[in-house]
Amino acid sequence: MKSTRIFFLIIFGFICSFCYAYYIEENGKKIPVSKRVADTIDDIEIKEGEALSQQQIVDIIEQNDKDLGNKEL
Repeated sequence: MKSTRIFFLIIFGFICSFCYAYYIEENGKKIPVSKRVADTIDDIEIKEGEALSQQQIVDIIEQNDKDLGNKEL
C-alpha cells in the first residue's frame, strides 16, 4: 500500500513538472514560469554569457504573456 502511494506521488510530481519550470517573486507575488519561457531565458543567458537580472527575466515573462494573448485573439 505504501509503495503504491509513493509510486503515485513520484508519477504525479513528474507530470506536474511539465506545467511550470519555476516561480519567481516580483513585488511579493509569485509568477509562474513555463518551461518554454525558461528555455528562452536560458538561451538568452547562454548567448550573452552572463545571467540576466531579475527585472530582465520579468520583462521576458511579461512579453511572452503579451505574445500569447495576441495569438489567442
